[in-house]
Amino acid sequence: MTGADHWTLAGNVERHTGYWAGEFATPYRVFTEAGHDVVVATPGGVQPPVDRASLAPVPNGGEEGARKVAATIKSAPPLDKRSRG
Repeated sequence: MTGADHWTLAGNVERHTGYWAGEFATPYRVFTEAGHDVVVATPGGVQPPVDRASLAPVPNGGEEGARKVAATIKSAPPLDKRSRG
């Protein structure tokens, strides 16, 4: 998973980035509900940053979908640096 929290564009302009919430949350739910352990790795072992735009209602099918994705990310131990040592 990405460890980048920004892109540097021409002119040294920085734009926020990170992993796309739904691309983690949906497979994570499917795998853990099927009894699998999920391990997350990032370059340098940094805590993966979520792309804040991916937490909005529109890319998640509405407010309920956005809440569900955010709750999954918040409760996922593999995303918590403390759980990775």
